[in-house]
Amino acid sequence: MLSPGSLQSCDFLRANGPLCCAGTVRRPEGVAAYEQVLDPLLGSLGLSALAAALPLLVLFVLLGIVRMAAWKASLVALVVALAVAVLVYPMPVVPALLSASLGAAFGFFPILRIVINAIWGPQHDRHDRAFRRPAAVVHAGQR
Repeated sequence: MLSPGSLQSCDFLRANGPLCCAGTVRRPEGVAAYEQVLDPLLGSLGLSALAAALPLLVLFVLLGIVRMAAWKASLVALVVALAVAVLVYPMPVVPALLSASLGAAFGFFPILRIVINAIWGPQHDRHDRAFRRPAAVVHAGQR
């Protein structure tokens, strides 16, 4: 019998279709997956939620009260989030760093797409005149 995480079972599932292999993860023998503890602070879900909200609170305080630059405040909040993940929730350091890098990529690419469209979009937009014409009519009528 094949175990769900073994290489043979993943090959078997991959041979029987791409949807069959969803959810199988290759891990070296003896390495367990990280399981998140939902209430690590004294078994209290409320205290654990407050600890999880700490990075957001730090970010809002640094942006709103201290008036720190956004990129600096976000880096400080990232460090606080990593500290909460590793110290409060017993998350290993490597998965915590990997999830932080994945979150940075998840936020970086939409912003990059907006910047690229702002720089090169208007010159190459075929429908630009179709959008400007009705706007010009509306603005001319309001004067």
